[in-house]
Amino acid sequence: QDTLARLDGMIAPGGAIALLSDKHPEVPQNAWRKAYDAVLDKYSAEDSARKLRKSDAFGSHETVLLASPFSRLERIGVLEERRTPIADFDSRLLSLSSVSRARIGDRADEMIAEFSAAMAPHVVDGLVTELVESQALIASRPPR
Repeated sequence: QDTLARLDGMIAPGGAIALLSDKHPEVPQNAWRKAYDAVLDKYSAEDSARKLRKSDAFGSHETVLLASPFSRLERIGVLEERRTPIADFDSRLLSLSSVSRARIGDRADEMIAEFSAAMAPHVVDGLVTELVESQALIASRPPR
């Protein structure tokens, strides 16, 4: 809320803020996601911040924005099928604060080995097919 109040004072009338994210819809191209999530859940189990973000008590971006000066919301999404090198998935996993090398130490190598084994059925010629929905949640002030 404090950040949104500060942005309200900084952004010109008619301006907006945008929250960018991506997700993987439940489609056959994303069958690999179960293996990814299982490894992530196992190795991030001790991260209390991640538990909070995943809980019902954590307010969604939409809920927070609707209670802010930027309560007019619009979502734009683009779907794209990608063929991503499996090594990029290792980097993607390790980039998460809940399972970074700094957080889980030597267990990171164990995690990557387990992850590689779990992902093997989804790898063809070193690539994994994924369907990604890139989204922008655009929040502006409502008309006066």
